[in-house]
Amino acid sequence: MGEYFARFLLVLLYGSMISLFAMREAKQEKGQLRTIDQVFICIKAFFAVVWFDVCVGFLNVL
Repeated sequence: MGEYFARFLLVLLYGSMISLFAMREAKQEKGQLRTIDQVFICIKAFFAVVWFDVCVGFLNVL
């Protein structure tokens, strides 16, 4: 149970870091970001981190 909680915390941490970095880069390119753009960036970042975690977990099973 503790392993799943730790993985959940890592997903939150890495997703937050990636989304903050992506928003900073997008603001430098476009100037001001709309709220919907920020939401999409966060969703994509968390999806990428979860997908990576699932792939690594699958490789550990093999």
